[in-house]
Amino acid sequence: MKMKKLTLYIIFFLLSFSLFAQEKFELHVSAKAGYFFPPNKDNNEYFPENAFSPGIGIGLQYNVLKKTSISLGIEGNYLNPSMIDYRSSQIDPLWHSVNVPFRIKQFVGSHFMLVGGATLIRQIKGYWNDPLTLYRNQQIPEYSWELGTGWKFNKLSLFLIYNHGFGTFEKKIKTGPNTAFPVDVVHQEIYLRVQYPLWKF
Repeated sequence: MKMKKLTLYIIFFLLSFSLFAQEKFELHVSAKAGYFFPPNKDNNEYFPENAFSPGIGIGLQYNVLKKTSISLGIEGNYLNPSMIDYRSSQIDPLWHSVNVPFRIKQFVGSHFMLVGGATLIRQIKGYWNDPLTLYRNQQIPEYSWELGTGWKFNKLSLFLIYNHGFGTFEKKIKTGPNTAFPVDVVHQEIYLRVQYPLWKF
């Protein structure tokens, strides 16, 4: 009986050690330099201009297979495009957001990667949200999909990603205590993303 228990303990220890040794999880930090260029389908003059969109984030990756992994993260994103309103006044929408990306990464060879996923975009600045108004408030959150490629340099990984909204979102830009300016936007962005591992376990 004691021998059986000892055997079970040894097997459990070896399995645990094996799982630990494989380093299934990775905690990483990332930074991105993006270029936001929403499609102006109606050629509307009252439309946001293209803008740069930097961001930083942290994520947890799980290695499903030797060359396949999934990850979930949280990222802060800065976005401040310019546009004009109906009175020809310049306004600067603050579309800063906290994003939650889910990504699937597939290695093709030792260094080249394909990546795809979906992102929840939670705008945190500049939107109209008045529960007493008769008008519809801005839709929160937004959702987008992304596809891209990457390359692994030792520990550092570099990605080039195309990100596109699942649909058109009416953004209501707050221009004063009781005023807002509406615009229909499809999120479209291309960005360069750098990722570095902090801890593997």
